[in-house]
Amino acid sequence: MKILVVVLDNLGDVVLASSVFAPLRRAYPTATFGVFVKAYAHGLFNVEGLRIHAADPFWDRAPGRPKGQLLPFLRAIAEIRAARYDVAYVLNADWRRSLVCQLAGIPVRIGHAQRKSRPFLTEIRPHPKPGSHVSALHASLLPRWLTIDVQPFPELGLLAAQAAAAGEWRSSLAWHAAPIVVFHPITGDTLKNWPLTHWATLGQLLASARSDLRFVILHTEGERPRLAGSFFPTERFPSSIFQFVAGDISSMKSILSTASLVIAGDSGPGHVAAALGRPLLSLFGPSDARRYKALGPDVQIVSGDPLTAVRPDDVCAAALAMLTPSARPREAFAGVHVARPGRQPCRRRPKHE
Repeated sequence: MKILVVVLDNLGDVVLASSVFAPLRRAYPTATFGVFVKAYAHGLFNVEGLRIHAADPFWDRAPGRPKGQLLPFLRAIAEIRAARYDVAYVLNADWRRSLVCQLAGIPVRIGHAQRKSRPFLTEIRPHPKPGSHVSALHASLLPRWLTIDVQPFPELGLLAAQAAAAGEWRSSLAWHAAPIVVFHPITGDTLKNWPLTHWATLGQLLASARSDLRFVILHTEGERPRLAGSFFPTERFPSSIFQFVAGDISSMKSILSTASLVIAGDSGPGHVAAALGRPLLSLFGPSDARRYKALGPDVQIVSGDPLTAVRPDDVCAAALAMLTPSARPREAFAGVHVARPGRQPCRRRPKHE
């Protein structure tokens, strides 16, 4: 049997969708698997035996990218058709994704009846109860007879070469022994963006509280000018302790894998970090963390509506607690803590200091 997982969504959704890989592999141990994603997510997976098909839909766009073009998308459909898949799991189904699977000659197409997809699906699965996490929505597509006794976990994989590149990068900066805190300040949705001035203040607070910390500001090439206006060297945040880092998804995974802590908005890199097992402090504004939180062994949430109401002092306190895990109880994998931190050694120095 050949099984295709179709998830033509943005990065965080693709990470969460990878939680179906392990249950499907357990259900069909002799099957081969493929995944169909947007072009910018091509480097996300390093999973043995997983075939990647990638193209930007001509009706949609990925963050920071133009809308997809018809010809490359048709080539991807032809590639999928040539692979002769038997079953497609159409995640976050709509009529276009479902029709694509039909045009690709996949005889069994499984999804939820939503967004006019019913005519193009051969098997309809019931939705879980409203308000369920996105991973539960995906799990509800799995075979009815499959018993899932633990919450599925995202599966991305990390190549040995990626881990080695991360180690070389740390050594080049003489950061090989330093705890690294990764910031991802800018998401594709302005309502999910914490003010850049707050991010800069957070860096200064953490650096004042822990002189051993080093910082990475993760970004795309086009975001660098915006960030440079807020993250500039000061006495409290010298250039020797922070780096701007941009790159493709593969290199981003390398950097995230080195982190002692990742602090991010409700963003794709945050989901990637959690899936790689790195501690994640996620800043949530208008989105519902119960549905969209990242899945990982150590994920904490600080939330505010609007997000601008979240103070740098409180984020700093939560971050220091995560950087000192012995000082706080460990959360269960599936748990999410809405952080309401007490006072920690995070404060703004008076100007005369």
